[in-house]
Amino acid sequence: MDEKLKALLAPFPSVEKLKVQWSDMDMAHHVNNVIYLRWAEIGRVGYFEKLDLGDFRGGELAAVVAKLEAKYRFPVKYPDHVYIGTRATRLEGNRLTLETCIYSELKPDVACKVVAELVMFNAVLGQKTDMPEQVAYDIFRLEGWI
Repeated sequence: MDEKLKALLAPFPSVEKLKVQWSDMDMAHHVNNVIYLRWAEIGRVGYFEKLDLGDFRGGELAAVVAKLEAKYRFPVKYPDHVYIGTRATRLEGNRLTLETCIYSELKPDVACKVVAELVMFNAVLGQKTDMPEQVAYDIFRLEGWI
C-alpha cells in the first residue's frame, strides 16, 4: 500500500481489503454500481466486528439500514484491489450514521463514498430501540472520541 493510500485510510478505525473480481464488472467494463453498495455492507459488518458485539449478530439487537446514499466518483476496473474504510460520523438516540469510503489501490483516491443511516432495532419485539449505553461507549472508544 502506498503512502497516500495509508494517509487516506488513517481516519478509519475499520478497513477491509478486497480483490476486484472480473464478475464485479458490467457490460461497460467497470464495476457495477450495486457492487459498491455490497462493498459498503462488507465495511459495515467489519466495523461491527471491531466492536466485538457477540449478541449483535442474530441476537436481540440489530442495526437496520434506514437510509443509504452513494456518491460515485470514478469507475473501478478489474484487475484492482479496493480498500473499504468505515467510520461513525454521528450517534444520536437510536440512530447511527456510518461513512464508508471505497478506495482503489491502482488510483489511490475515493472511488465511492457511501453514507448509511442505521436504526437500532429490537429483533425480539420487532420495533426500534435506543442504542444500549455499552454499545455507544464501545463506538466512542473505537472512534477515539473518548
